[in-house]
This record gives sequence, structure tokens and C-alpha cells, in this order.
Amino acid sequence: MNAKTGKIIEYFKSHGGVARFSSIRKAGFHPDMIKKNENENKIEKIGKGLYRLFGDTIGSHPDYVIASLQTSCLSRA
Repeated sequence: MNAKTGKIIEYFKSHGGVARFSSIRKAGFHPDMIKKNENENKIEKIGKGLYRLFGDTIGSHPDYVIASLQTSCLSRA
């Protein structure tokens, strides 16, 4: 694992394993880095603009977590 991959994994871990595309970008990660980690099965897209660590679970009610994150994204639009 290279340093950049390690940093994005640490970013996800520090955010509960889930992050929005916009917050990942604001943290300084380029879209190519996001796509590379997605292709290498280190992170996975779980919804429009939402990513999580590959194989990680999002609490006991993942659908609620995804819906709440997407709703907060829509309320900012």
C-alpha cells in the first residue's frame, strides 16, 4: 500500500468508514485516487456521491445511514 492509499484509508477510518465524494475532494484527494481505490476494492460506492471502506458495515441500519447522508446532501443543493 502506497502512502496516498494509506492516507485515503485513514481518512475513511477517521470518518466512520463512510464519506461523501465532496468531503473526500475537500480533504485533498483527487477523483483519480478515489477511482483507483474503488477499482482496487479498497473503497466502494454505496450511493450517489457516497463511498465506504470496502466490506465495512455501516452500523446496524445501513439504509438509514445512507438515506440520511443523501438527504443532507440534497438539503444543501
